[in-house]
Amino acid sequence: MSGTRSGFVGRLKKVVPEAHWTYCMIHREAWVLTHLFQLRDEVLLFLTEVYSPLKNHLSDIKWLAPLTYLPDIFDHLNSLNKSLQGKKKNTHPDSMQSLFSEVSVFLLEEILVQVPALDLVHRCRLVSSLWRDVVDSASLWKRKCEREGLRPRDPASSPADWRIFYFLSQWRRNLLRNPRAEEGFNNWILCSNGGDKWKIEPIDLQHALPDETVQKYFVTSYSTCMKSQIIDLRKEGYSDHILNEIQPDIVCSDWYAPRWDCGSKYEVCIQLLSAKQKVIQQFKPEPVIFPQWNDMEWKQMTHVFSGYGRGARFVKFSHGGSDTQFWAGWYGIRVTNSSVVVEAERRMRQ
Repeated sequence: MSGTRSGFVGRLKKVVPEAHWTYCMIHREAWVLTHLFQLRDEVLLFLTEVYSPLKNHLSDIKWLAPLTYLPDIFDHLNSLNKSLQGKKKNTHPDSMQSLFSEVSVFLLEEILVQVPALDLVHRCRLVSSLWRDVVDSASLWKRKCEREGLRPRDPASSPADWRIFYFLSQWRRNLLRNPRAEEGFNNWILCSNGGDKWKIEPIDLQHALPDETVQKYFVTSYSTCMKSQIIDLRKEGYSDHILNEIQPDIVCSDWYAPRWDCGSKYEVCIQLLSAKQKVIQQFKPEPVIFPQWNDMEWKQMTHVFSGYGRGARFVKFSHGGSDTQFWAGWYGIRVTNSSVVVEAERRMRQ
């Protein structure tokens, strides 16, 4: 099309010899932006050596973020530009409208992927049918996950719904309050408070948990001590659709340990309840009995509620125990760092 002999440029120069032409601006922009991003470390080093204020841009994440996708935009535009060139190319208005619709969708997704997720769902989706389709697309949510470092546990598998995966990943947290005794007994219901009652003690550094940030634990006495929390999943942000249709795994964990010089008993009961607090599923293993003169090591209990059906609303977490030798004081089982987490994806079953 732009050949210097038989193309437009060649024919133009026959009429206007002094005419000049330049290479396709779109293609040139795509090429420059792509190589700038690929060589950004080298360019930053050069700009630093010559004391250029432009070096600040190449160390600014907010400035670099658009640079990652601008080459794709120009490359896409360049492809569309080429598709309009050559003999017998159809430039009918309907064809042009289709091409520019494709461009607008591509550019719109590039913009929307940077918008906060809740604004996408509650505002952007209501703008038009085009915006709704882009917001509902799997590609947009997959890209948001990639941008924010939210990746499936198994890189070889893809979530069934990237939007659900995104929100569940963002919401993933421990739903139990005060699991490490950092706020006394706040948020816990003391169901049984026998013997010399519950007490809070500091972690023995010689027998610390794998997570060394845990500094305190709850300790039981010579008669049964049990405490519990009830988690309202709806109030924690999990809708009926998520709980009834998606049914994400609910992973429960607890850490417990005996004293070395006294036997003790550990008990746990975790229930998944309906809105009327009827039991849907329950985990209540046999009590764990520790003998006197044991290794005093911390143990972890883990249970996963999965495929629990419709109607889940609450999780009731109860644990505790006692010593087995009826010693005055606090020689019973110790518990801390408990957790209830709604996972973003199903765990693999053994």
